[in-house]
Amino acid sequence: MSFMNEVDSVLGPGERPAGGPRGYAARLMELEKQHEDTLATITKIRSRASLDSRALTESELTQIGASSAMASRLEAAIEKHKANNTLPSLVAEHGPGILMGGVPDGSRWNDDSAVNVASASFADHMPREQRAAMMAPKVAAFKSKFASWVNHALTQLGGLAPAMEATAPSGPISIGDTEGWNSIGITVPTEVLPYLPSYYNLDSFTLAGATQLITGHTRPLVKPILSAGAAASTFAENAAPSTSQPFGLSSFTFNGTKYSRLVLTSYESLMNSELPLQGAILDELLSTLATTFTSAITTLFVSALTAPPGISGASPLGVAINGSGGSVYNSMIALRHAIPPRFDSPENKWMVSRATLSQIRETKASTSGVPLFNPDGGLIFDRPYVINDNLDTASGAGVGFVAFGDFANGCWLRKTPIQTRIFLELYAQSGEVGFRVTQWLDAHFLAELAGASQPPTFQPLYYTNVASES
Repeated sequence: MSFMNEVDSVLGPGERPAGGPRGYAARLMELEKQHEDTLATITKIRSRASLDSRALTESELTQIGASSAMASRLEAAIEKHKANNTLPSLVAEHGPGILMGGVPDGSRWNDDSAVNVASASFADHMPREQRAAMMAPKVAAFKSKFASWVNHALTQLGGLAPAMEATAPSGPISIGDTEGWNSIGITVPTEVLPYLPSYYNLDSFTLAGATQLITGHTRPLVKPILSAGAAASTFAENAAPSTSQPFGLSSFTFNGTKYSRLVLTSYESLMNSELPLQGAILDELLSTLATTFTSAITTLFVSALTAPPGISGASPLGVAINGSGGSVYNSMIALRHAIPPRFDSPENKWMVSRATLSQIRETKASTSGVPLFNPDGGLIFDRPYVINDNLDTASGAGVGFVAFGDFANGCWLRKTPIQTRIFLELYAQSGEVGFRVTQWLDAHFLAELAGASQPPTFQPLYYTNVASES
């Protein structure tokens, strides 16, 4: 339904504001003025009767009723106008590419264009030149709406909502409030936006639901950890405890390890490539960044589970290691039900490598040969899994390491925003362009306190190893 018809449905064909097709896309102020005038008419009628110290006449009551109905219809028209006159409507109609330097029919954003962004449905009724002019917002509006859209997209992907610095058709756009990390922000050229999911798809612990502590600095960050302490005592009626039984208190100190990579590309490579090389380069850099720190976190994770500080001998977090009759199925069942009720939630996830997942899925009943696990879908025993190929190397036992549980309460990641920079001038003398990605990270796990003097009452993450089981 076009915006023109929507106005008709509210005002009626005979009540359209004048001005032709262009007026419908740019006359929000006029609609609001009509609304104000209508309310002023009502006020004027009431004031006149009040000054004359008399009741409203039947004619005046009729006028007030008609004006009130018109005011209601104008309010509805204004709301519909606003809803159809936004950049999200263009994104819904034409896809996110509309934000990256173009409008339908190949037109470009223009510094000197109209303030309003026309609704896509209404613009279809306009000549091409007029449509292009009206669908091009002021640069300031473009910056604001572009930043809002991208920040929302990043929040949905990985829980980050950094300030943005983007490369638009008219040149670099710096967006931020100049305070804290927003003054640095994150640089994401528009060409790299379609590739961002590759970064998050390789961030295994975030995908598993680990708690992220996003900070704009790398100063030490102390997180206290409480454990329940002594059990509650029983008392007779009207009696109360007189001796304090405090919680056990431990803490983690998060620092920030810097992960960064720089590559240089010649002008000739960028000019002669038929592919969007700039986006492809940043895609690989982001993927490398995620792979690198996922590997580093995995090493710490496996160590915390298998050898908690203060524990001698077998880890209390290991389940059915090479046990349960040497059965993959029994070990997985034992691991699934090792999580205490406090942390047993539908959001819990398995973490396995692709090779281990293949071994699990290939497990069959010894007599019938029927697969014991569903080979399709993304669930194991009704819980989703996350792929982390670093587990096999970090565990030192090869294929077979499986972790399961509540990553939100068992794993904390301290991160800064991702900084992705393009250096156009720094290496210009050598005819090259620089691409760099940087992020600071640290990680800690509740499993590290399994051997503490007063350990947590319950643990949310356990593991098994099915390497030598069948």
